[in-house]
Amino acid sequence: MAKSIKANIVEHLKKKGNYDPDVDDYNIDLLLENLEFARQMKNTLEDEGCVVATANGNGIISTKMNPAFGIWQMCQRNIHQAAAKLGISRNDRLKLKLIEQKEQDALDDLLND
Repeated sequence: MAKSIKANIVEHLKKKGNYDPDVDDYNIDLLLENLEFARQMKNTLEDEGCVVATANGNGIISTKMNPAFGIWQMCQRNIHQAAAKLGISRNDRLKLKLIEQKEQDALDDLLND
């Protein structure tokens, strides 16, 4: 049976010699919650798209960015912040499968230059 992501993170931090359950468990839980929220928002975006049409009280339809996109972005930011607080590097995130695609980190590199 595969280990949980939390167990893998704890094991990884213990190997690095910087695991303190009193401090790290909160950040690990925060990271895992945001991973789940991001997954939910990604599914919503795949179903509804990045732009949604809404009708106002007068029956006029306007388009706007899907609120799920902003939530997804916030979750991604929270994931990276929690990982940084835990000392989990980009390569560590790949090994722990905290990010889905290696291309995403390549894009992060380009955007952060």
